[in-house]
Amino acid sequence: MSGKRRIFFERDAAGLSNGRLQLESLLTVAAITGRQLVLPPPSSVHHLSKPFHESDVWSMSDLCRHVDLALQQDQQEARQADRLQVPLADVTFDAEGKPSANSGLGAGDWLFPMGHSRIQHFECLRLATPEQRQKAAQVVRDSLDLDRRYHAGARRTLRRLGLTPGQYVAVHIRRGDFAAFRPSTQTSGQSLAATSQGLCQAGGVPLVLASDASARDVVFREFAGACSVLVKVTSEAFDEDDDDLTRAAIDLLVCAWAKTFVGTPESTFSTTIMGLRARANLADASVDATPRFLLDGKINLTERTGMCWSKPTSYDAIRHPEALAPSSSPIGWDF
Repeated sequence: MSGKRRIFFERDAAGLSNGRLQLESLLTVAAITGRQLVLPPPSSVHHLSKPFHESDVWSMSDLCRHVDLALQQDQQEARQADRLQVPLADVTFDAEGKPSANSGLGAGDWLFPMGHSRIQHFECLRLATPEQRQKAAQVVRDSLDLDRRYHAGARRTLRRLGLTPGQYVAVHIRRGDFAAFRPSTQTSGQSLAATSQGLCQAGGVPLVLASDASARDVVFREFAGACSVLVKVTSEAFDEDDDDLTRAAIDLLVCAWAKTFVGTPESTFSTTIMGLRARANLADASVDATPRFLLDGKINLTERTGMCWSKPTSYDAIRHPEALAPSSSPIGWDF
């Protein structure tokens, strides 16, 4: 045991990218409070067939770059910790990292329940100083990189599609549970292509589609039929034995490595891709990090309060630190 006070948490069960939002915020809180973050045992997560743990997708060596991590062994320890009593969005951290009284968090260990800590964007945490916001951006920039085996899988996928990083454009089409959650996004492939911000006619540059759509969904054929450029689908190049997590991670990287990317409005999978592109842009200004959405989707990019779960990460705290009021080196692409 490190001797530090600890932060336990209940993992967000609503998907890989929702869990990414929670993890980024908890890494931030651990960094500004000087606490150890304790990762819970593997658990069921929507859209994944096997119990999930952060080490299944993120590089553990990177996760430890700014924060002391531990693996939870004894559930009794978490039950004895001070339990967060309000949504994380309603907690204010002072200049010393002390949380506001409404949090119910004292001097001992802390437990962040899923319901109070899920889908909280780290850039909208109530931090007291610009220095804390800069620290938060540095922690997230340096800590969350997909494990290197997925980089190899993404390069293999591109080779099979006959593509080179930066020489294609990419679109993420969210289907699945969005049929119930966001039915307005479940339009035809022709409608989606018409709002792809010109990528369907992007000077002959190939277009890659990534989607959770089933093989029976006609969206791929409809989208391709509405485009004047070559359209390819990432799932056509997956290995037959790739599991759902591997396919999701490869889709993230293939879309992140594109010349230009357009996502689905309010999809945290799309904003995960945008966050990867924004991080790469910090090291290489030629990476296009402009958030673009199908269906003329609009996102408030300046939002700084509340949960902000659908906001793409901007890294403004380290990009423009002088513009923020109180409320390790950049990592580029490695092909």
